[in-house]
Amino acid sequence: MRDAKGFVEVARILAARGVIHGYSLATRRVYVDDEKKVKFVRQALQEGGYEFEVVVLPRFFALSQPPSRTGVARPLKSGVSVGHRDITAGTLSGLAEKGEELYVLSNAHVFHPWPLSPNPPYNKSVWQPGPYDAGYDFANEKRYAVADYAYHVRIRSMYDYSECPVTRTINWLYKVLGRNSFVVTQVQNYVDAAIAKLYGGVGFEMSTFGVEDGEAPRELLDKPFVGLVFAGTQMGHGAICKLAKYWDKYFNGYRILFPKYEGPTDVGAGDVIAKDGRTSGFTAASVIDPAASLAVGYYYDIAWFEDVILTSADLKVAGGDSGSPVWLWKRAE
Repeated sequence: MRDAKGFVEVARILAARGVIHGYSLATRRVYVDDEKKVKFVRQALQEGGYEFEVVVLPRFFALSQPPSRTGVARPLKSGVSVGHRDITAGTLSGLAEKGEELYVLSNAHVFHPWPLSPNPPYNKSVWQPGPYDAGYDFANEKRYAVADYAYHVRIRSMYDYSECPVTRTINWLYKVLGRNSFVVTQVQNYVDAAIAKLYGGVGFEMSTFGVEDGEAPRELLDKPFVGLVFAGTQMGHGAICKLAKYWDKYFNGYRILFPKYEGPTDVGAGDVIAKDGRTSGFTAASVIDPAASLAVGYYYDIAWFEDVILTSADLKVAGGDSGSPVWLWKRAE
């Protein structure tokens, strides 16, 4: 065993480089924050002639007020408040790219004040935090603006006329005959999603607020991405659009950088999904229906969605959780 003074010098170098975050000469222990570091640190110490036990222990932080999901977050990360300047607030989902341009991701009704419109909003400014959490402080808009609306998948009212050629022909014939159409169709929607172009100089951290603030286990970041929370009930049930499944259909040419995207992810009844949202934070719940057809209220209109995931009330979704990224946590036993 080499001298203690030499060990202290080595330990402080390792700490300064973020390899370890503590040690004890009394108990002959070295503390690391990740199981993956144990073997490396143990080997490095043994090669230096130091016999210490390497123990996994979370890092320590001063017990001050933790950062808020509803406050200014720079760099950006998923799970925090965001929203178009003319809405209240939703949740930042993730990051995508096209060429050299970066885009933040959320629901269409988070980045567009009227997502049933086929047109872009007149004002394209997207804030972090969302206007509600920024106190509608329009005098300091430059402080909160992080991106400009770029594109949204238009949400169609269930009362829109179908674009199906057969249905349109039948409706036209009934109109010629002076009758009301008997063909009742719900125009289908599959996703509630939009992107906004990130301003230069605004950084994005490839993580979620829940993981960084200790709510969610770090393993969440390695789970398959499923989609986005876009609606819920007063009891806390969640409705999730399968954005991973329909990404290439609606965002062809764009690449998801975060959450981890591996293409379509199948989800079955009884599987457990997890989400990280502005209002209710990190929660997990079982899937009660993996492919539901659902009527969803949008302001004074109703939209019909197909192939959406419904969860138990354990998801605890609430206002402001729209856009929460969703992962497949574990399969049904």
